[in-house]
Amino acid sequence: MAAPIDFSACATLEDCFAVKRFHQSLNKHESLRDTALSKYATGCKVVKELGVFQGVTFGRFLSLDGVEEVVGVDISFDIYRSSIKDIIDSYAEENKKKVTMLEMSSTDINSVSPCDFLHIDSVHNPQHLLSELALHASSVSSRIAFHDVNQNGRALFKVVAMFVGEFQPYTWEIIEDYDQGKCGFTVIERKRKLSE
Repeated sequence: MAAPIDFSACATLEDCFAVKRFHQSLNKHESLRDTALSKYATGCKVVKELGVFQGVTFGRFLSLDGVEEVVGVDISFDIYRSSIKDIIDSYAEENKKKVTMLEMSSTDINSVSPCDFLHIDSVHNPQHLLSELALHASSVSSRIAFHDVNQNGRALFKVVAMFVGEFQPYTWEIIEDYDQGKCGFTVIERKRKLSE
């Protein structure tokens, strides 16, 4: 888990994004991930994030065009509550968007709900990721993005590749895999049926 960023001087989501951009100026790879997440989540009505941490990526999803609801799942929202929860709640109210927070494990059956886009950035463990995919993938209509796929010899990427190649070859395909930097990211997309 990354060290928390200090957002205490922030009053708006834009302030939070500016602080994060400053921190990312030291790491271009994370900036590229955020750009890709925004690209793939824009226009999706419901975006879900497994692993909210401080909530800045969660807030970025909320600010995107076409997004009407953002669902966050985390075992604990303590860091989020002490970081930018009030800013996100205020933004959601002002912009008539819905925020749903589920304080539970991402492998709890009660955390499953339909969404268009899913971002997985929770427990960086291959078995945990496989459990999340088995539980959540069928409820995602468009894309799933994964953070930290480069760590531990690309262990999480190997789970994603196995999921797409062995378990879901006719349903999902990898559309982006960024293997640079310490973290990296991968995005998979649901294949369209021939009749669509």
